[in-house]
Amino acid sequence: MTSNDSPGTVGDEQPLTATVEAFSGRPNPTWTLTIEEVKEVRLRTKDLTATTEPEDFPKLGEAAYTIENNGKVPSLPDRIVAGRNKVGLTSKSKTSWFVDDKQLGSMLTQSARAAGALPQ
Repeated sequence: MTSNDSPGTVGDEQPLTATVEAFSGRPNPTWTLTIEEVKEVRLRTKDLTATTEPEDFPKLGEAAYTIENNGKVPSLPDRIVAGRNKVGLTSKSKTSWFVDDKQLGSMLTQSARAAGALPQ
């Protein structure tokens, strides 16, 4: 940790909030990603296969996960959306879509369950 790091951060990593976009009529569950999970998200959003088609989200039930970065972690895009098969990365109001080659959606499901945001 350097003198410029705030408590709970390591380098440019710090906890981020993730949301389950459940479309259930109830508030969407949120949880805090740990620093290790943020590092894992960074690894799973690198070198993905580009696609021109966005995720086709279902109308009800667990549809996607969103992570709002808002510049907290410079090595990540502003917003990350992980669906069942695709990942949307938004920087400077432009979203690019990728195939979820590295199973970010599955990783976030496990994280949400471990944090109690989703049932086991």
